[in-house]
Amino acid sequence: MGGGDTVAYQGGPRRLADELESAWDRWLGDGSPALYDYGMTVEPHRRYVWCGDPVAGRRWPTG
Repeated sequence: MGGGDTVAYQGGPRRLADELESAWDRWLGDGSPALYDYGMTVEPHRRYVWCGDPVAGRRWPTG
């Protein structure tokens, strides 16, 4: 987008700006999927969020 530099001041136990930058880079690397490319599957013994396809897409466990 703008291509300029951004300065983020971080404090506290987590480096949230670094986490955000990592997530942004991952999102760009995945082809910038749209909001509705994501979903969530809930089964009796597991839950996960997925992108693109609930079976073959990238997955993240929710806990």
